[in-house]
Amino acid sequence: MFNYMMHTGDAERFNTFIRQVAMRIPQHKEKIMTIAERLRQEGHRNGLQKGLQQGKQEGQRLAALRIARAMLTDGFDRDTVLRVTGLAPADLASESH
Repeated sequence: MFNYMMHTGDAERFNTFIRQVAMRIPQHKEKIMTIAERLRQEGHRNGLQKGLQQGKQEGQRLAALRIARAMLTDGFDRDTVLRVTGLAPADLASESH
């Protein structure tokens, strides 16, 4: 059951499960709650790291779009802009609208 809850990510049921286990084994309640807190912190760290990575990627994409606009304004051909910036043709197409 523990593995199932960890893999399905059902946080509400997981929290209920941890509380029930802690009540059934009172002598280990503190350890169980410490483990639960560690799992929550790990989840928080993972979520934060994923968010930072997504933000970094979006920032890099926006910088590439700014460079592409400047290059196109300066007369560079579209193929050169795509090659230098690493953008996809669809990225430039969406910028021209």
